[in-house]
Amino acid sequence: MTDRSGLVVWREGVRFRVLAARVDRPRDLRRRMLGLLVRPPLKDEEALWLDPCGGIHTWGMRYDIDVLFLSADRTVLRVARCVSPWKMVFAPRGTRSVLELRSGEAESVFAGDVIESE
Repeated sequence: MTDRSGLVVWREGVRFRVLAARVDRPRDLRRRMLGLLVRPPLKDEEALWLDPCGGIHTWGMRYDIDVLFLSADRTVLRVARCVSPWKMVFAPRGTRSVLELRSGEAESVFAGDVIESE
């Protein structure tokens, strides 16, 4: 399922920037587990939102990604920038979901920011 609404970053209660215009939110376990491995590389303003998700790996991938670990209220708990192929990234305590983006897309996102649908 691809959401038509985008994702916006809020910082200190103020709308900061649009993070992604198109968001793929796989609902079934199989598609969540396969993630980006079974789809074409993300384009500009695209994201893959895995919910629920407690960690990710980039085994078998051919490109770097940025990863946001989100709490249940969509607060960014951790940002993993430029995660290269063949890595495993563990989620911090309290993670509910993971947002995967093209490498460089999360450059201005930091822990404490809040992600909301537009």
